[in-house]
This record gives sequence, C-alpha cells and structure tokens, in this order.
Amino acid sequence: MIERFHSMCWLKWLPRAPLAAPENLPFTGRRGERSPCAVSQGALCFLSRQNRSSSNLGCAMSSDSVDTSTIVTHNGTFHCDEALAVYMIQAGIKEFESSRVVRTRDNAKIQLAGIVVDVGGVYSLERMRFDHHQRGFSEFFSPGHVTKLSSAGLIYKHFGKDIIRALTSIDSVDSVGRALSAVALSDSDLEDVYQRLYT
Repeated sequence: MIERFHSMCWLKWLPRAPLAAPENLPFTGRRGERSPCAVSQGALCFLSRQNRSSSNLGCAMSSDSVDTSTIVTHNGTFHCDEALAVYMIQAGIKEFESSRVVRTRDNAKIQLAGIVVDVGGVYSLERMRFDHHQRGFSEFFSPGHVTKLSSAGLIYKHFGKDIIRALTSIDSVDSVGRALSAVALSDSDLEDVYQRLYT
C-alpha cells in the first residue's frame, strides 16, 4: 500500500521527466549548482502543481495584494521546506487548492493571508500560521519523535490525512505508465500510511 501511494503521489503531480525549471528562473544552490530545491524569486510557483509553464507561473510577488484565499511564504531564496508545504496545502486543503502564492516578509500582508508558511514568527493551527523559526518553538510530530518540525512538517502533522486522501482519490499511472485506479483507504489504512510516510 505504501509503495503504491508513493507512486501515485509523485506521478500524479510531478512531470515524468526530471524536474527542470524555465531558464529565466534564478537558481541559487549552496555551491551554485542548479537545483529545484534551491531556487529564488518566482520558483515556488514553478513547483506548484497548478502552473508549470514558464509563461504562466501564477505567482504573486511581494507587491501584489493578499486576501484570505492567499498562501503566503517568505520572499528571497527559499528551500524545499516551504515548496513542499505549499504543494501539500494545494494538494490537500480544498479551500487553498487554487490559491495564489505571495512571497513577502511584509507583516501587514502576512496578517491578511489565509494561510502562512515559514514566515511570520507564529505557529498557530487556529490562525493557520505555520512558522518554525521563532524562539521557543518546540513542536514534534508525536511524543516519540525528537526532531522539531519544519513548516512542511507542521502542514503534514495537521493536514497529512487530508493530503493522503486527496492524492489517493485520483486515478493515476505508475512509473511505467500502467493505470492505477483511485484507492478508497479505510481509516486504519489511512492512519498506517500517515504514520509511515512521516517515519
């Protein structure tokens, strides 16, 4: 079941060819290498499952307006943490599946957003704020885990089951192109997949 879920997740949303970004996106890896997880301005939207073409990135920069349907993360160079968090939000939280992504550190805009990841200095499920950089942050996946969660980890902790249900409820193909039908997971299978994917 786990292997099939992995196959469905990656193949439904990611291109079959290795991930390659449009040439006009600046990449800033630690050693200057081109890496989809070490991108800067505009690349979050390239990674978004909603918009893959270089001409229609669908991304809002920091000067754009923000409202309660907007996903906000920080501007500047980013990491796989917030890219994965945005992907999971759009894949598993129905109200944000078509949301724009605004990259900003402007506190006024952050306050207006519907959901915020990896910026803002606040972790609050009730307020849909998922930063992990603030002093005193010590959220873990469960009592048995010893690694503090990243923003993507926080999204997975709170919405992981919804994300898994969304991704397994679609028809997909496996790595060699064979059709895979949607899977109706029992509650116990869902819990098993949720736990195993994290650990």
